Amino acid sequence: MKSLINHPYVLFLDLGASLTKGIFTDQRDQEQLLRLGSAVSGPVALSQIEHYEKLNPHARSEEAAWLKQGQERRAVGSLAQNFGADTGLKERKEQRAVTKILAAIGVMVERLDLLHPKGFQSLPVSLRLGVALPLDEFASRSLVSQALQEATAFEFRGTALKLDLVRECRFLPEGAGLWRARVAELKARGLNPDNRTLIVVMLGHRNASVLVFKHGQLQTGASSSQGPGFSEAVHQGLQTRAFQETDQPKLFHALVSGETKVVLTGDAAPTDLTEAVAVGLEAYWSRLESFLRLHLSPEMDSKTEFVVSGGAASVMRPRLQPLFEQWEIPPSRLCFYQNEALAQLLKLNRVEPDEIDLWVSRMGDAYAGYKGLLANVQKLAA
Repeated sequence: MKSLINHPYVLFLDLGASLTKGIFTDQRDQEQLLRLGSAVSGPVALSQIEHYEKLNPHARSEEAAWLKQGQERRAVGSLAQNFGADTGLKERKEQRAVTKILAAIGVMVERLDLLHPKGFQSLPVSLRLGVALPLDEFASRSLVSQALQEATAFEFRGTALKLDLVRECRFLPEGAGLWRARVAELKARGLNPDNRTLIVVMLGHRNASVLVFKHGQLQTGASSSQGPGFSEAVHQGLQTRAFQETDQPKLFHALVSGETKVVLTGDAAPTDLTEAVAVGLEAYWSRLESFLRLHLSPEMDSKTEFVVSGGAASVMRPRLQPLFEQWEIPPSRLCFYQNEALAQLLKLNRVEPDEIDLWVSRMGDAYAGYKGLLANVQKLAA
């Protein structure tokens, strides 16, 4: 087994509004998948956590994640839902970023079976870390970095950890990993990525983003992360009938899967949510199409390259494809992100076959960011 002190692990995180997605390297230098809910609780008493753990002694770390920083304990992910937490959809990500980052690191360490060290008062975790932030929050990365440096000593599920960041955390705007991946593809095809505009479209739960790159540089003036999130589809769908709060995840699943017959809270028989799904998707598409036309049209020329990804990309592809056809963008310049290695990794993690494309879209930026971070680590070690 590699020493945690001398040989850092590599972890890249995408702090999504609905889910923290991550890729890390294990002791055998194999890629591993990390998925942790985005909910964060307020302060929780140790007795409440212990009660949950007694009732669920075999819960995976992703389902029972909690931290202690100073004298305060907070639950993260699905455990946090037991204590009235939310996903912070209306918060800026950096406000809870450090808590989510530390929880993800704790999950990784437990997955690596390293939570019970011998000879350490606290377990030193040597790590090369990368994190994707929304474009409009990327400017605050120094605040997250500083807070992370100040929060290196913490407990995860009762074990004291000491975080040792090898070099500073590498922050990227959401979508930048996909840009780097597309640049590598163009070079492999003998094309010069520096003499063409490359646009990354990210369709997330919280927001939609357009990142415009020219001459290898992000054009902040032409880029925007103010587009509608897929949560708009959920919100509009909820207006069609009297839903219980516990039914929101069922509507979300119906929106992304197309499976519209579900049993709602308190009902004895399935309800058809076709109307709610149609209303939600149409409302979301109306706003999304306007946002894309506004920000994509001015940047188009005969060489413009497009990469489309994010959790809503596969759901909205039937509507997106005709839009790009109107603009006469050929398939050679339009990439709905796919990656066979990521697809195989998802299969190993028992993702249902009919959900692979959806999860490749959701995990694409994290995977591309991880690959870029890993290449940087290997280059420095050479």
